[in-house]
Amino acid sequence: MLPETVSDGNGNERPSILDLETFPSVSQDVVIDSVTSSVDFLTITVTNPGKSVLLMQEAQRLKGDLEGCGWKVKKWGMKGYAGYRIAGMAWGMRHDGCIMMLSGQDAAVNWLPALALAENVTRVDLAATVALEKPFINVAKMAYARAITDPERCQCKRRKYSYVENSAGGQTCYIGSRISDQFGRIYDKGLESEKDACASPGLIWRYEVEFKSYRAKKLARQMEVSAKAETETVADGINHLVYNWFRARGIPPIFNDAPADTDWIVELEARITDDEASLNWLTVQVRPSVARLLKRGREAEVFEALGIHIVPTKADVVET
Repeated sequence: MLPETVSDGNGNERPSILDLETFPSVSQDVVIDSVTSSVDFLTITVTNPGKSVLLMQEAQRLKGDLEGCGWKVKKWGMKGYAGYRIAGMAWGMRHDGCIMMLSGQDAAVNWLPALALAENVTRVDLAATVALEKPFINVAKMAYARAITDPERCQCKRRKYSYVENSAGGQTCYIGSRISDQFGRIYDKGLESEKDACASPGLIWRYEVEFKSYRAKKLARQMEVSAKAETETVADGINHLVYNWFRARGIPPIFNDAPADTDWIVELEARITDDEASLNWLTVQVRPSVARLLKRGREAEVFEALGIHIVPTKADVVET
């Protein structure tokens, strides 16, 4: 049941903004045991015959490992591809190439070897999984209440938010549209489904962002570069990106941001509609990079790159 509601004047009801006083924060109501950041889903395709052979060989290698763990192979197909599925991996072929899909633990462990063979990346999901020391039941519910009552949201271009509870009592808040090229969700991972419930309500919360199309490919290639340079930075980069993605949409996560050395960019263009949105975009997308450059003593270059010219005032001039 949602928090106490108020009418918006058009016959619709929405949670009262007063309920946001109970929204959890890291320093107040929530005691975090751990935060794990990882790739949760990856879809890649290949058309080159040589790379297709290599991708199918990689699929067979992973298949053997999974069969050794007791998983069974099943037939699988999608969009003209015909192949097989085992655990969190699916792979197949059609007349113009091959496909591989990885999800869950299989994506978290095998995303980099798979990505090295990819010609195209059509989807990548990033996740931050927050395990709490004691349950906090209403994280998704309060996230939804906060998002739809945010007074700073641009009224002329509303983002889609929705909230559902499953039969096990597991909460999910959705941000955006499933058909768009970026889509977020916050849900009780321990109660993802009644059949597979693995924890008490409110103990494990998952923040997920799904990127598709050009954003998926651009992000995946940046992650690949970071991983090859220093694998340890990838988890922090995922944490940082997921945190700021939700924060930019009016939903500060319950976990802390992990400042990362990565400069992953998922926006190819900035769709700025008003001053508030512009300032928010600068805060989320630009400020972290500027802060790192300033820390390295490159202040003059930062100002030049931003087109900011400092004109000395009379107080700055010392007469000699």
